[in-house]
Amino acid sequence: MYKLPKVKETEVHIEDKHSDMKVVVNTKDAKEVIVNGKVVWSLYDELPDFLQTYVKGCSDFIKYENEQLTVDVWMKETTTACTFYIPDRKQSKITARLDFITSLNDVEYEYIRNNNNIDEETADKLVAEFKESYEKLNQLIESYGFKLVKSHDSGDFLQAWWDIHFYRKEWNEEVMTTIWKAIADFNKKLDNVYDKYGR
Repeated sequence: MYKLPKVKETEVHIEDKHSDMKVVVNTKDAKEVIVNGKVVWSLYDELPDFLQTYVKGCSDFIKYENEQLTVDVWMKETTTACTFYIPDRKQSKITARLDFITSLNDVEYEYIRNNNNIDEETADKLVAEFKESYEKLNQLIESYGFKLVKSHDSGDFLQAWWDIHFYRKEWNEEVMTTIWKAIADFNKKLDNVYDKYGR
C-alpha cells in the first residue's frame, strides 16, 4: 500500500547552477525555508491547492502535528475565526472549526432571561429573534448538504467550537464563505446584545 508522504518528511532541494553544491533541508519543525531572502518553501505550500488560495493573506497561524495540518484563517470585517484541520490522508475529511454559541438554550436561559437589564417583554422578543436566526442558519447549512456539529466548549462565556466536515471534492469556496458569514452574523448579533445590555 502506498504511504502518503508526511509534511514533516518533506525535503527541499536547493541546487546552485554554478557549482556542484546541493543542499537538502528536512522541513521537520520548519514553517518556511528562506534562501538569499527568498522563500523557497513554506508550510503553506503543503495545503491543498484550493485552501492555499483561500487562506492567502488571511492566516497568521499554521502548524503540523499528529499527521495533520492546522491553519487559522480570519475573514475581513468579522471576529469569527475558522480553523481548518487537514489530515495527511487525502481520503479523510477536512474539518472547518468555527467559533459559535454553546447552545441556543444557554443563550436564552443563562444570558437573556438571567440578565437583570433585560425585561421580560424584551427577553421574549430577543429569544424569538435568536431562535429564528438559529433556525435559518441551520437550514442554510443543511441546504448545502453539511451539518454543524458541536466539538467542545471554548471556556469563554457562551462560546463553543463547532465543526463542518467535508471531503476535498466537496470543497466550494462560495459555500464555505456563505456559511462562515452567516455564523459570523449570528455572533455579531449576540455581541450587539452584549454591548447594549451587558454580560
